[in-house]
Amino acid sequence: MKKILLLFSGLFLGLLQVFAQGSPISVLQDSIFLGRFKQENFPVTHTFDFRVTAPQPVKIKEIETDCACTVAQFPKEELAPGSSHSIQITYDPYKPGFFEKTFTLKIENYSQETTLKITGFIQAFDLKPSVDYPVEKGNLRFKGNNIHLGTITNQGVLRRKVEFYNNSQDTVVISDTLITPPHIEVVVENTKRIPPKSIGSFTLFYHPEIKDDFGFMLDNIVLFTEDEVDNRIPLTISASIKQYFSEESLQNTSQAPKISINPPVKNLGKIKLEDSKIISFTVVNSGPTELVIQKISPNYGCEVLSLESYKIAPYSSVNLNIKINNIGKIGTQDRSVVIFSNDPVNTIKELVVRFYALK
Repeated sequence: MKKILLLFSGLFLGLLQVFAQGSPISVLQDSIFLGRFKQENFPVTHTFDFRVTAPQPVKIKEIETDCACTVAQFPKEELAPGSSHSIQITYDPYKPGFFEKTFTLKIENYSQETTLKITGFIQAFDLKPSVDYPVEKGNLRFKGNNIHLGTITNQGVLRRKVEFYNNSQDTVVISDTLITPPHIEVVVENTKRIPPKSIGSFTLFYHPEIKDDFGFMLDNIVLFTEDEVDNRIPLTISASIKQYFSEESLQNTSQAPKISINPPVKNLGKIKLEDSKIISFTVVNSGPTELVIQKISPNYGCEVLSLESYKIAPYSSVNLNIKINNIGKIGTQDRSVVIFSNDPVNTIKELVVRFYALK
């Protein structure tokens, strides 16, 4: 008899464990396509209805969302068995296009989670010139003062489309007059006549081979309109240029030069920087072919005094001397130089001098 009772007890506990893993609620529809929305219909809301299917009261612990743009409102009290309730989901779109947002519902004392999902499509946002094109230049508005091209190599031509907005009540005509450096070309798209309250564009062509330099570059260009006043449109172009390497050379670096500087960071501790201080680094080529130092670019408060040779033979080294200048600042400071070379693995190498300047 005792064995039979133990058997039934075990079966009963097993059934309880299985039940505990099941969902204690039943959602009428856990996934829904909400359709298409325009900007004036924001925010997007939807209500999920559910019923408590557990034999005892349950309490929603939390609802996790996959985006900060979503909020879930749900009952915080204990929910009686068999009762019906709802969860309201709010989504505030931040970009147009298709969206899919998921919500994970967790209930106290239950490991089983319930996933809710909303999908839909957000139509293109209405244009807000002051927000989308915040920088005003004459009658035109731009997305910024600086057109940053990112990190590029010194081979090939980079093409970038630049949009602007005619904020005036009249047609703006882009003049044929341009001021650009030799390595930058500007081509106005389609027409040079930009109707009022509309978007125009031009294409920027950047030739790094003509620029023939490495590191962070800053250039100025000037466009002109045929307006009587405020007809000068200055813009800044920035880019970081590094050495180009073919895919083959990047995959086979056994015969490539190898730059190494040990240590790349020198900590001088607490020092009195009355005038200036000379620091030396040893630049080593541990590769089987010649290492070419293409450029050394110091930051503020630091200057390059000498490099024994810009061409370093295989398994050889040279000394680099830099000067740390007194810029009248007290406390922890970092001064650095950036070395550009033909090492395909470490084409850009930064050296840092760290110290605490005393009075």
